Amino acid sequence: MLRGTGNLIFMINTRPLTSPSIFGRIIPGILADKFGRFNMQVVMSFLAAAIILALALPASGNVAFIVFSALYGFASGAFVSLLPAQCAYISKLSKLASEQESYSRFSHLLG
Repeated sequence: MLRGTGNLIFMINTRPLTSPSIFGRIIPGILADKFGRFNMQVVMSFLAAAIILALALPASGNVAFIVFSALYGFASGAFVSLLPAQCAYISKLSKLASEQESYSRFSHLLG
């Protein structure tokens, strides 16, 4: 266990992680239409990194892990939703499926 945290918190921690991810997929997509796909991806990447550094590393209790899961769920939703738009923007239409699969596999490999 991590610093005395029980097993139960790790089992129920998926709900706060996945629920805000729904909004994290929709809101950055809407903002990406106004500010740009790549700009929004950079902003959400820095937000996710800041959340990890500010909340996950110094977290010591159950509440801190749940808050981290909710905020990181929102920030990580943009990774999933903005990748297809970025692939379609930089790829030719005839090679879109194969290049999108390559980008997806590469991103899964990194993290």
